[in-house]
Amino acid sequence: MKRFLSLGLLALTLAFAGCDNNGEEDSIEGTAMIIGQILDSQLGEPIANALVSFARGNASIEATTDSTGTFTINGIATGRFSVTIQADGYINVTLEDIEIGEGSNMLPPLVVAEAPPAGAYRIVLSWGEAPRDLDSHLSGPDGQGGRFHVYYANRTEELADLDVDDVTSFGPETITLMPDNDGMYRYSVHNFSDQSETGSQGIAGQPENAIAARVQVYTATGLVREYRAPAAMPGNTWRVFELNASGGTASLTDVNQYVDANGSGDTDVFRLVPKTP
Repeated sequence: MKRFLSLGLLALTLAFAGCDNNGEEDSIEGTAMIIGQILDSQLGEPIANALVSFARGNASIEATTDSTGTFTINGIATGRFSVTIQADGYINVTLEDIEIGEGSNMLPPLVVAEAPPAGAYRIVLSWGEAPRDLDSHLSGPDGQGGRFHVYYANRTEELADLDVDDVTSFGPETITLMPDNDGMYRYSVHNFSDQSETGSQGIAGQPENAIAARVQVYTATGLVREYRAPAAMPGNTWRVFELNASGGTASLTDVNQYVDANGSGDTDVFRLVPKTP
């Protein structure tokens, strides 16, 4: 699927609004341009008629995606913005600290998710143009004393599904989990493109791409947690979080550490529960 198209194919809607604390217009007009695309988290397909709003302070600029899910904004200032995406049938999401530089800014695809069923979690991974292939890994209790492992080679288990697997940059890769079994569920991101000890550099966006991998966690109520890959350290796998389920309730524990996996099927790294001292 082609990610970005020429400006002549774009359908645009621009709106400037906002006032500062003194009641004066807080303009964010400038000379920069933004081109981006909105994708469905479970299918990786473009979403038409999504409303995308770039905001700073009380001012905002809005654009509507065309039939290819693509939008553009001309005449915006440089700097950091929050971006809110609204589309029918999807959870509204706001992304913070989107950096806009001088000239033309071609953003990686931005992702929105449908709400998962009550009690379920939807985990969405996205990243930049490089590396080409990052992989989502989820392990958890199988209810029979063992642990399942969902990833590209085993996409479906009773409690979890890898809805989409991306091998050509950007993502999304999405896992939907229903944590019905008590125990610890672990989510990790493995750099399949660089499985050496320096693989974390691609996950962190250092130096081959300027965009660190992003993981968003949704429940039926909306976005509940967002993670950005930390600065590179030795290792090829970003252990993002663990979810502990007990008696029908679950809680997220941030991990945010790099570890080294001996390939995608490394049971010790992806599946095993740490031993109690």
